[in-house]
Amino acid sequence: AGEHTLLSTESGDVVAVGACSAGWRYDVPYNEETVRATAARCRALLPGLGSGPAARRAAGSFHNLAIKAGKLFSMGCDCIDENDGQLGLCTRTEVGIPTPVPLPEVVVDAAAGVHHSLALTESGTVLSTGAGLLGQLGRRHDFSSEVHAQQIRGDRPHAHDVFLPVRVPVAEGESVKGVGCGYYHSLCVTSLGRLFAFGSNSRGQCGSGAALLAAQHVERSDSALLEPQLVGELEGQRVTQAVGGYSHTLALTAEGDVWTCGGNSHGQRGLPDAEDLPRCSRVAVGGPAA
Repeated sequence: AGEHTLLSTESGDVVAVGACSAGWRYDVPYNEETVRATAARCRALLPGLGSGPAARRAAGSFHNLAIKAGKLFSMGCDCIDENDGQLGLCTRTEVGIPTPVPLPEVVVDAAAGVHHSLALTESGTVLSTGAGLLGQLGRRHDFSSEVHAQQIRGDRPHAHDVFLPVRVPVAEGESVKGVGCGYYHSLCVTSLGRLFAFGSNSRGQCGSGAALLAAQHVERSDSALLEPQLVGELEGQRVTQAVGGYSHTLALTAEGDVWTCGGNSHGQRGLPDAEDLPRCSRVAVGGPAA
């Protein structure tokens, strides 16, 4: 989601490549020359993860996530302009080495947006932390009393940023098997192969147009979904994986089909026109995708 990449070597080590990939420094001016110089210094193994492979990795705009032995580690910047909390550590500062996020369950998957993070536990529970103004945390802003005051920013009725992971109510009776993040939206794939989306829907990246959402009485704020919403057009497709970009979403089905929705200004959805599409459409990829 940012200007850096996380790679895995054959030995299972995690390598950070790109601009300030192990943590963002705000005392360094941001310009092209700085980014290039910093990138040359950031091709190094991430410290703090020890030996052995990391099972999952995710890169946000100013932060990184890694899972090792069922534990979630985060690093980078936790606080942009006195908000966010994407590290899930309640530090509100920069963390230069991978640091374990205090979670009571085994973590099996994680995803990173620009300023928010998702974690998936072994039991199928989704936890979110970070910036939530556009609904990307999957909870309404009027947090209940179960959320400790230390975890949120601002008065409780208006709080939208969370500094420690909070459970996301996705689908009652279904466990979640995979998570994904775009810049400002989030995705959850359930055990039944259903896709749920929440967060910014400015260009239809959550798979639903404004008219359809209004007809379904879905709670939203302008062009944002404040709670997880089923992507109905993919019902029966049995989604196995979903990922998000700046303003678009890709979903992979068990049959190997690829479905897309959202922004297409640069052809990122694999379609020849530049129109945004709030509804999902299948993309021809020359055979089943893996």
